[in-house]
Amino acid sequence: MSRCRSHPSLLVTGLMIVLLLAILTLTGCSIALQILYPTPTPTPEPICLVQAYDFLNQLKGYLAEWDDANALAQATARIALASPVRELQRIRRDVGNLAAPACAVHVRDLCVEYMDAIIKSYMAFMEQKSDVEVSLLFQYSNKALLAYTVAYSRLLEGQ
Repeated sequence: MSRCRSHPSLLVTGLMIVLLLAILTLTGCSIALQILYPTPTPTPEPICLVQAYDFLNQLKGYLAEWDDANALAQATARIALASPVRELQRIRRDVGNLAAPACAVHVRDLCVEYMDAIIKSYMAFMEQKSDVEVSLLFQYSNKALLAYTVAYSRLLEGQ
């Protein structure tokens, strides 16, 4: 004890070392716990997908109708295409009139663009436009379908 009284700086230095070791130990444990048990972060809710739920369900119904009408049109002779094309036009108008949330308007518009392209292709075929022109129109409709499909997928992924 006489040494501690004669050298107070040794006592202070010793206490500081002990305190420093305690802080480092606690900090190390805290970091280890954070690594082993990270604080859960809430998964962001895909707000657009929630807002677009009703729109997407309605669109799904119209697309099922569209697929049926389009399959019928593909199997119909040129002279008899007026009725299937009229049905495609009705479905296209219904899709164009769907109320979509702001984040899904682009998807609806691309779907309508695809439908317009298909209808225009059938109309050119009915009007006996050249095979090259009809083929180019159907090729464009395939590109429009791809653009719509990508936008739809991105909406479902929350992007």
